[in-house]
Amino acid sequence: MPNTDLVLVDYRLDSWEARDVPTVPMSRRPRSGISLAAILRDHIRFLEDDQSTAIALHTAYLSDMRGSRLAPEVSRHVVASLHGLEWIFEKSDPTRLDQMAILARGVSRIPNSWPIDDGNATELVKQLLDIDTDHPSFPRCWREVADCQVPLRALSSNGNGNRFMQWILHQIMPYPTFLLDDHWVAASLLISVDELQQVINDGQSRLAQELESIKYSGVFEEFLGTRWWHGKLASYIWDLLEEVGDNSDRIREELSRRAGKQLSATAPIPVVVLDPITLRPERTHASASGVVRIKLDYWPSFANQACLRTEAIKDNPALFALVDLLDRDQLEEQFNSHKM
Repeated sequence: MPNTDLVLVDYRLDSWEARDVPTVPMSRRPRSGISLAAILRDHIRFLEDDQSTAIALHTAYLSDMRGSRLAPEVSRHVVASLHGLEWIFEKSDPTRLDQMAILARGVSRIPNSWPIDDGNATELVKQLLDIDTDHPSFPRCWREVADCQVPLRALSSNGNGNRFMQWILHQIMPYPTFLLDDHWVAASLLISVDELQQVINDGQSRLAQELESIKYSGVFEEFLGTRWWHGKLASYIWDLLEEVGDNSDRIREELSRRAGKQLSATAPIPVVVLDPITLRPERTHASASGVVRIKLDYWPSFANQACLRTEAIKDNPALFALVDLLDRDQLEEQFNSHKM
């Protein structure tokens, strides 16, 4: 399958007459899309031109694959990673066709032959991420990219760009890393997620235009929604602090002026918290005094800290096992005082 950017495989292969002929050897009878994808990957790997090709499942049976500890919202990239796939698309997801197009376009930008030289490989990563080397925040942005363990050596040895695809799709975009989603951007700006999205959708204000320059526009742009450069956002907030001072009311007042509308106060020292069931960010921020840090399977060590509301732990003590050891003593004290 030369020059193929994206291969879609169904998970359930219940009806396949050619496969089920008794004389066909067992080694040529893949029972599921996962095993078929592994065979296809092997064939692609031995093509004369070792090309960058994404392989994804397209299924209505994600629940059959994910482990019992994985919520559906997080299982797509985790299960894909466990099985060497680029992604898993659910047939019930109305956005899947747009995502498929974004994934295929992104793959087409990745060269079949990855540079062996570290310097050339680094420059290619910068191009794919569309990082602005002329922006004052570039040193910080690139340092944060490097901190997220770009697999340069693995890419050079493998020859193609699949390892890069899996890195950005599985470890970067789903988590708060050098790229952030709206929840973390809004918390940094001390406003709600809804207000941030209203400003962006209006698009005419000074604030909207300033935020536009912070958006990520590299490979797989908008695959999981808008992403923002953490380093550029930090630089923007630093300039704002120098202008108005380190006062939340004055910061919000200035942002309201730039937005052309009044932006309301959010939680004191707002923190993004995860929903205890879906493990996806809640739309409403919590106050820093009302959260606990947690450790999650597959959450990258270089990502921003995952947090839950303290009340969520009180309502479901089974979640206590997820709490970071540094916060357990404080949480136990709160539990004991609550019982009294």
